Amino acid sequence: MTSSPNGADPLQIEMHSHPPRVPETFRIYRQSLGSQWPLSEQRFLQTGSTQVAIARRHGHAIGFALVDHQGTRGYIQIIAVRPTHQAQGIGSALLQASERWLARRAVTIVHAGRGRHYLWQGAPGGCEGFFRRNGYVETETSIDMTLNLGDYGHPAGADDGLPPHVAIRAARPQDAALLPLAFQDDDLADWLGIYTDAMASGQHERILLATLADEIAGFVLVLTEGLTWQACFPGKTGGLGCLGVRQAHRNRGIGRALAATATSQLKREGMTTSYVGWTWLEDWYAALGYRVWRRFHMMQKSLR
Repeated sequence: MTSSPNGADPLQIEMHSHPPRVPETFRIYRQSLGSQWPLSEQRFLQTGSTQVAIARRHGHAIGFALVDHQGTRGYIQIIAVRPTHQAQGIGSALLQASERWLARRAVTIVHAGRGRHYLWQGAPGGCEGFFRRNGYVETETSIDMTLNLGDYGHPAGADDGLPPHVAIRAARPQDAALLPLAFQDDDLADWLGIYTDAMASGQHERILLATLADEIAGFVLVLTEGLTWQACFPGKTGGLGCLGVRQAHRNRGIGRALAATATSQLKREGMTTSYVGWTWLEDWYAALGYRVWRRFHMMQKSLR
């Protein structure tokens, strides 16, 4: 138990496994963040947290934090406090309790956002000051981008620079055997599981490949459902996921051709908006018509 900043109404911080059996958490989310970041309860409960910290006063839940960790890295995926209890130090108390829990599990670096099936990849714009006051340092910024597909036409020349014999096509079941080689580059390796899961679940048609003979040179997921922030946009929202090109084939127009083809496919399938999350390539996607939707501050803190 911790005392409240003004000495009244002691504050209790509880730690629970996630998904929490505490129905108040989603109500708190809706009250504090739901107007700016509308989210379904189903998606909220899918956040891959291993722990939830609950702040209570007089037995009533007034705030929470979702916490995750993998190895020596920890993630503060969200902190939310009821509007009537904000600016009272409760968010900081939740953050500190979460950090102590992570430290006991040998976590050495904790990040704002991220984690498994994350909501935000960093601290959303406007939240960075809170983390900075609590000892976090910013390493870079990232962006999410969107494109109104009603205005989109496949760019002239988008495929003209492709090397000879490179084809853009949907994946086939037999391509599963080629995937491990395609993800050998260090900056692509973390995505292998996402693609193998899609293949194993029969979703190979959601994968576009750039192929050269029997080799996969590049790839992108074409997403038409399950996007976290669907409710922020009118109509149907699709997106581009985990677009990558093997290092040996970069700077040859393959990535641009994949992105343009995937965006055209989303329009044909009736999507209204195309979404690209967690990227730094503002000018690269802007050349296809994408515009910045949100900026995120990538922040971390050492627990040593």
